Amino acid sequence: MNEKVQTGLEEEKLKYKRKIENIMKGKSKNLQDFLLYMHDLSEKTKYVYMCDVLKFLQFTGKEKEEDLELRDFVSYMAKIQDKDNGLETVSSYQIAVYSALKLFSKCMFAYKIFSKNYMEEITKPKKREQQRTIERREKSYLTPEETQTYLYNVDHKLTGKTRKPSAIWSQRDIAVIKLFLSTGVRCAALSNMDIENLNMDKGTLIVTDKGKKVHTFILIPKVLDELQKWLAYRDQLVTVRDTPALFLGKTGKRLSTSAISDITKKYACNIKGKTISPHKLRATYGTTLYNATGDIVLVQKNLHHASINTTLLYVRGMEEKAQKESVEIMKNII
Repeated sequence: MNEKVQTGLEEEKLKYKRKIENIMKGKSKNLQDFLLYMHDLSEKTKYVYMCDVLKFLQFTGKEKEEDLELRDFVSYMAKIQDKDNGLETVSSYQIAVYSALKLFSKCMFAYKIFSKNYMEEITKPKKREQQRTIERREKSYLTPEETQTYLYNVDHKLTGKTRKPSAIWSQRDIAVIKLFLSTGVRCAALSNMDIENLNMDKGTLIVTDKGKKVHTFILIPKVLDELQKWLAYRDQLVTVRDTPALFLGKTGKRLSTSAISDITKKYACNIKGKTISPHKLRATYGTTLYNATGDIVLVQKNLHHASINTTLLYVRGMEEKAQKESVEIMKNII
C-alpha cells in the first residue's frame, strides 16, 4: 500500500513535531504542560519558544521550575542584550525571547507553579535599529539596473562557475526567481507550494503564509510561461517519486528553504557587494513597487504585513529619496 502523500504544510508540521520530540525527551512535567499550553500555536512557533525557554533554564542553572524567581528573568533579559563578542543583539531577537518567556511565565502562573507572572514585571524591549543594521539593509536589495543584470544571469545560466546548470534545473531556477521578484512571496511559503495550488487556466497561485493565512496571487504572463515550462520537466521527475510539491530538488523531493536560498544566491555572481537571498528579493519587490507607485499602503497589502511599520523596513532607499526631494524643495525656497 502506498503511503499518503503529504502536502507542503503537512511536511513542515511533521518536521517541527519531530524537532519538538527530540528536545522534549526527559523534560519535566512542567515543560510538558507548557507544550500543551501552546496548543493553538504552529509547530514551528512551539519549537522556537521551547528552545528559548530551554536556553533560559540552562542559563539559570536551576533544575526545578518552582525555584525560578523574578531576578532570573531579569538577569536573562539583560544578558541577551549583548552577544558573546560584545556587540549588541538586534532588538527583534530580544523581543522574540521576551515573547517566549512571557508565555512560559503566564503558563507557570496559571498552573500555580509561580506565585506570580514574573514577566509582567519586565518591560518589553523596544523596537530599535542599530546603525550597522540600517546600513546593511539599505544595500540588501537590487536596484532596477542590478535586477536586470540578475535576470540576465538567470536567463543565461551565469553563476560564475564553468559548469552551467542543466536545462531542467535552470528552468526551475528561472521559475523560482521570477516568482519571487513578481510576487514578493516568502521563502517558506514557496517551499511549501503544491502543484494543486497553481491554477494555470486562471493564472493564480494560492499560498498559505505565516499564521496559516491564505492568499491568492495573480501571476503575470511571463511568470506563467516559465512555470509552464518547468511543469513539463516536473512531470518527468514525479514518475520517480510521487510528491505534490510544485518545486523539486535533484533527489525528487520538495525543494527546501536552504536549497532555495542557494538558488537565489548563485546568480548574483557579478553583482558587487551584494549577497542575494529570498528575503532580499522580497525587499526588492517591495521597493520596486513603492518606487513605481509611492503608495506604502499598497505595498503593505501586497507584502501581506499586519503592520505598516514592518513594510517600512522592507522598502529600501526611502530615507535617501525623501532627503533628495526635500533638498529640491528647499532649493526653490531659500
